[in-house]
Amino acid sequence: MKQTILSTANFNVIKHVFSKYPLYIILIFAAIFRLYYYSYFYCSLHWDSQSNIIYYRNIFLGEVDAFRTPVYPYFIKFVGLFSTGQADLNQTPQYYLGHYLFYSKNSLVRNVCYAQCFISFLTIIPFYKIVSSIFKQKWVYIIATLSFVISPSMLNYDKCVLPESLGMCFIVFFFYLFIRFNERPLIFRAIGISSFSFLAIMLRPSFLFLVPLLIVHFILWGFYNRKKYKIAISGIVSCIVCILLVMVYINQNHKQNHVNNISTVANINQIDMVVMDSLYEKGNDSEIIQYIKYYLTVNKGKPLYDHLRIYICDHYSYDRVRKYINTCISSQPKLYLAKRIGVMNDLKNEFIKSTFAYPKEHHGIVGYPVELLTRLSFLTFSFIYILFIVTAILVLYQFFYGKERPWFLYFILAIIILQFITIIFGAQDQYQRLFVIADPLIIILLFYYIDVVVSSLDKYKFFENIRG
Repeated sequence: MKQTILSTANFNVIKHVFSKYPLYIILIFAAIFRLYYYSYFYCSLHWDSQSNIIYYRNIFLGEVDAFRTPVYPYFIKFVGLFSTGQADLNQTPQYYLGHYLFYSKNSLVRNVCYAQCFISFLTIIPFYKIVSSIFKQKWVYIIATLSFVISPSMLNYDKCVLPESLGMCFIVFFFYLFIRFNERPLIFRAIGISSFSFLAIMLRPSFLFLVPLLIVHFILWGFYNRKKYKIAISGIVSCIVCILLVMVYINQNHKQNHVNNISTVANINQIDMVVMDSLYEKGNDSEIIQYIKYYLTVNKGKPLYDHLRIYICDHYSYDRVRKYINTCISSQPKLYLAKRIGVMNDLKNEFIKSTFAYPKEHHGIVGYPVELLTRLSFLTFSFIYILFIVTAILVLYQFFYGKERPWFLYFILAIIILQFITIIFGAQDQYQRLFVIADPLIIILLFYYIDVVVSSLDKYKFFENIRG
């Protein structure tokens, strides 16, 4: 009897602690789980690593690189201040998490991965703040946060020298700033979120869509909150400043590298696209066409490796290649759209996780739970398509009939659409890797619907919740 009373008391204490301090319990669980999970992987170098590690430009002197925007290379440089040796770009460093705490020979790659793991861990806090402010059911936002904590598609990139890990952290912090602004609109918050979008662009140029998205948001928000027009104007002006800074960066890139863009990566990707989609013969440059035909003949039956695009970018100017690509696309718009939209059909049964950008795995008993968790990742692109259609209908319904406008829902939908446009029309492959940036928002959206359903005990309450 006494033992039963003690067990009940202990259970009540645990229940009280978890109820009162859920974030702390989640962080403790996350630390234990992630340390175990990370120990399954080596710290890994990948195709983008070399150009990010060997970065000799000084942005503070106005120097820009044709391929890489400066945030991730400077992040690596900062970590390098606390590391020793140089990264061997021809080998994958094979260090078990915890073998060395800080310094050792060639520790740069390992320390970059450790820093990404730590930043990813800190991102749990703003993610929890987001879902706890949006959702009504406490247990729903706790499970949503735990899903974020254990998501394989996100965790694996923490052990790779690739910008995806920081990219996911950036989108969470960005969305947190967005939620905070809409909860309590202030001028400094409008300026802050706009400034952060510029930092995001300097991490990944694909984040460029954040600026026009913010401008549209500030215009619509200002329209529905006319008394606070100064805040909306502050946000719009900040976005314009951000655009001007991007233009200055592009101008410097054009002067120094003859690249009239943030990065030449888009050109490189689209060379592969016009070849893979059989558009290359309709271009306006016979010399480039001739070389592509020669390359395809010599390498018949082989995969399209980097050699073709690297050769073209090295031997022809950016403007010349850009004009050639534009002509290939503009002369066959129907074929181009059919091929690009066909990518969505090809992806429908794919899981939203990388199939080739994971770090190297350790083998043995430590890996079985990790492999099981990876197999249980159920989010396919088909599921995302359904989620997208449902959300689009819901947004239209709320726009015409809702009492309040859930800006966060509009924003998530817009980011998912723009992310799809970016990967479909801006990349030739690695779609899972590129889309993984939106994974945190997919989790929020999925659990939003769970929260709505759970909060709706009958049909009428369901529609009341949808209407806001």
